[in-house]
Amino acid sequence: MRQLFRRGRFLLAEDAGKLVGCIYIEMRDQRGYFGLLAVTPARQRSGLGARLIALAEEECRAAGCSFMDLTVVNLRQELPAYYRKFGYMESGVEPFPAAARAKMPCHLVRMTKPL
Repeated sequence: MRQLFRRGRFLLAEDAGKLVGCIYIEMRDQRGYFGLLAVTPARQRSGLGARLIALAEEECRAAGCSFMDLTVVNLRQELPAYYRKFGYMESGVEPFPAAARAKMPCHLVRMTKPL
């Protein structure tokens, strides 16, 4: 977590003082990156995830980024279709971080969108 806070920041969504969603963003030269999108189960399918993604894109665009990137683990087969709805397309693969210690063989799928 300390490394994430050194490189980027979290955008939080609250409702009545309770955390209901978050997304991590990081600027990587001319590219923005987002990850760790999370929405509390009671608020899923309410559009909150879409609003957090839009906010992350706005922040990165305002910082001068021309592209937005994200990665998903290939085992979560439903995620690429979800992000395609927002204009993201698969753009490559990356090895799963060794430090994360996956229980099953896997890799990351990189997805990209022009901003």
